[in-house]
Amino acid sequence: FSAEEARNSLEHSLGELATDHIDLWLLHEVTAKDLETSDLLPFLQQMQQEGRIGAFGVGGERSHLDALWQRRGEYCKVLQFKWPVLEGKVEFPGAFLIHYRAISGAFEAMRKVFEHDSSLCRSWSSTVDADLAEPGILAAVLVQAALASNPHGMVLFSSRVPSHIRGNAQAAGEAVALERGRCFLQLVAENRSQIAGTGEKGRYT
Repeated sequence: FSAEEARNSLEHSLGELATDHIDLWLLHEVTAKDLETSDLLPFLQQMQQEGRIGAFGVGGERSHLDALWQRRGEYCKVLQFKWPVLEGKVEFPGAFLIHYRAISGAFEAMRKVFEHDSSLCRSWSSTVDADLAEPGILAAVLVQAALASNPHGMVLFSSRVPSHIRGNAQAAGEAVALERGRCFLQLVAENRSQIAGTGEKGRYT
């Protein structure tokens, strides 16, 4: 994470992409310690001033971000990290957040919870006005919850299945998307201990 390494990487990427500008430059898997004596920040600021990059930020493990935020906040205007819907709200005031694996990280856990407790599934389905026993509908509601949790940021999902891509896009565009997503998040918050006990070995406590 030095200016020289970053310059070489930037030149390579610009060449491979056949462009003179990159909108978003992320430092992947960087830690606060990596940046203690780094000369990287002035280089990134210079590249911004010259119009070669737009924003810059950090992409990496959620466990590293708190220390980065506290000790190297100047690098943290944009933060990209894995955020399953069941993990609760994340606070980085003023940062632009990019969440990924919001759906895949929660789908199996919620499916197991609902298979284990059908009455809970019926209750939640009634509250959000959607049949959460149906896998496609559950995935759609998780998309809506991910968007509701990060309404001013970005949510990434990955799929090679055209029907899944269409389904996620349709779910995101529904008029009730954010309202239903917020409702689902509230249910998760109120039932977190029950989800943890039934889901992936207490992962979501």
